[in-house]
Amino acid sequence: MESEAGQGNDYLLPKADYATGEWHTVTVNVSELNTGTLDITEVNKPIALLANWAESQAGVEFKIKNVTLAK
Repeated sequence: MESEAGQGNDYLLPKADYATGEWHTVTVNVSELNTGTLDITEVNKPIALLANWAESQAGVEFKIKNVTLAK
């Protein structure tokens, strides 16, 4: 997540063997997405997915469905 001022933080998915071509469920508490720099009232990018910064991003492809924010 990123706020209007471009503030946000990285959330790294736990290491796991995510098989290519299969759907995987990932559950994250919203509180874990805000380490203090995110203005939750001004979110302009609810989801931004990238490969780990230290890894090559060549050929990386994500498909996302059924995203919900629950209280």
